[in-house]
Amino acid sequence: MKQWGQGLAGTGGSSGEGNTIPFPIAFPTACENVIAIYDNGSTTIPVAATSDYTKNSFKLRCSAPGGSFNFRWEARGY
Repeated sequence: MKQWGQGLAGTGGSSGEGNTIPFPIAFPTACENVIAIYDNGSTTIPVAATSDYTKNSFKLRCSAPGGSFNFRWEARGY
C-alpha cells in the first residue's frame, strides 16, 4: 500500500523532536518506510529525516535550526 502527502517538518537538526504527520488512512499492519522531499523552493535545502513509524503516523524533522519547512512525503506499508 502506498500513501503520500505533505507536512511541516520539525526543526532543530539531530536534536529536533520532529512533527507527527498522520497518514490519510491507517496501514492495516505496518508502515515500512517513508521518504521526504523538500518543497519550499528556497535557496537553502535542509535534509529531512523520518522516524517513529506506526500504522497511523510518522515523525518528520529537518536539519534547519529554525523556520518553517514543508516536505512532500511518500510512505509504503502493508
